[in-house]
Amino acid sequence: GFYHVFVSTTDPSVHALLLEQLAQITRSYAFARTERIVVNLISPTHTDGLVGRAMITDVLQHNDNVNDVELEFGPILERGEENITLVQLWQFCRAPENRNALVWYLHDKGSFHPSPRNDNFRRALTHYTLGRGCFEQVTDHGSDACGMRFVRHPHGHFPGNMWIASCEYIRLLPNPSTPRGVDCSPDDSPGSRHMLQLGNLSTPCMSCSCLGTGRQRVEHWLGYFVDARTADCMGYSVNGTSGRLRAYYVMYDGLDHWRRYPEMCGPAPKPELVRAFVTDMLQPTMKPPRQECLNCQAFNEHVDPLLYGTAAERRRQEAAADADRLLHPPQPQPQKQKQHRPAKPKHGH
Repeated sequence: GFYHVFVSTTDPSVHALLLEQLAQITRSYAFARTERIVVNLISPTHTDGLVGRAMITDVLQHNDNVNDVELEFGPILERGEENITLVQLWQFCRAPENRNALVWYLHDKGSFHPSPRNDNFRRALTHYTLGRGCFEQVTDHGSDACGMRFVRHPHGHFPGNMWIASCEYIRLLPNPSTPRGVDCSPDDSPGSRHMLQLGNLSTPCMSCSCLGTGRQRVEHWLGYFVDARTADCMGYSVNGTSGRLRAYYVMYDGLDHWRRYPEMCGPAPKPELVRAFVTDMLQPTMKPPRQECLNCQAFNEHVDPLLYGTAAERRRQEAAADADRLLHPPQPQPQKQKQHRPAKPKHGH
């Protein structure tokens, strides 16, 4: 597992938040099958980081879930985005010996902006990401990745950015630290708009949320491939009178009663949810920025294969490289023999 954590001793709510998520982790199906967890701590002071490290160690290594999990802590950082931890996850999966491994990624959502809404979101994300349903979607049903909800509006991503995935898929993706987009924002709002570069060509200047750039890049990274075999496990309910779906799709709408939704694991995006979402977006009362979301999906699904290829293409390339290594194994380099120089004759005095 890979865990990105913000800790501050000056805010008791952040401590309580972390302890709650840790307890949820230890009760999960995936944790019982986890061998090692890499933890990166972001803290205002080194002391805060040490306190967080002690908390995490105490909970994860002293739990009722009989699992002797190994913990690996990175250096304590004053600031750092999620891609720090995602790069470590990607490097782990790139190692040949980890090709068949599973990895999960979590963060303590809401620690920077504590709120009841974020608390609810974090609980749902952790529940589904580490649940048996998602675990078996990847191990038994051929999914590349699974989480609470996967959507392609406005770009492919798991909202909240928590998921479990196969290393076989992760290794196909580009390095998470690779830039996506060039800033083209107006002077009064830097970092709000980007354009993508395709060789010598550039796309129009568009919002970061539309393109999956800026802060949204870490969420979109797992969904760069339009043919990824993604799955999710959050279900939905149907209003018996109107027939309308009650569901969560993106942002926060529909999350208040997530525990009432049945678990429905399977390929995602779920077509019935997409239809309901698109119908809502096309309502005359919907504001233009929300309707733009539909155009963004079409744009990204056209541009992303040009930038990154597809998972199928990358798998063919990997298979060809594996076959080449079998046919032409590296030859051992001949060792250079030491040249023996004749001994100098000794001269008498």
